[in-house]
Amino acid sequence: MLAQHLVAQYTGGYSLTLKSPSAKNSSIHSIPEIGEAVLENKKWNKNHAASAAKLIKLVSVSPFPLPASYLDFLSKSDGGEGPLAVQPCWLILFAAEEVADIEESATYHEFFPGHVVIGSNGGGVAIALTSDAERTTTVIAFDTTNIDLKESVVLLAPTFEAFLAMLEHSP
Repeated sequence: MLAQHLVAQYTGGYSLTLKSPSAKNSSIHSIPEIGEAVLENKKWNKNHAASAAKLIKLVSVSPFPLPASYLDFLSKSDGGEGPLAVQPCWLILFAAEEVADIEESATYHEFFPGHVVIGSNGGGVAIALTSDAERTTTVIAFDTTNIDLKESVVLLAPTFEAFLAMLEHSP
């Protein structure tokens, strides 16, 4: 019951179907799935699926509702890496547990408040989700060595789905 409440609260009321070894088919709300098709013909080094427990921990530590499409993606590929068609040109998407640990430790909170770091380019640029007053969540990049947010924050995509579309295609 607590898990259902957490997912409902932090995903803005969307539904999410999570499967875990301890539950046969644990249904918790219903989101539009991005599906495996989003990774077809993409140069993406996929990880195994995130467990329900790791997704629930992630939504419980997030300061704002995470996009349902992001959670759905992690339920199919818990992080991974591949080339982006735009700067910063490479994406290392962190696993759900790592994102939760970063949030819990408040690593970026002092200088980069309100951003949930979900990955990097492997060279000093963080990839993050941020949310505005209307609960619109966008994907941004920022230089972790420049604390002037006006200089370092760059909008990458207006939605997580649009961000995924920026993954490069396989030849």
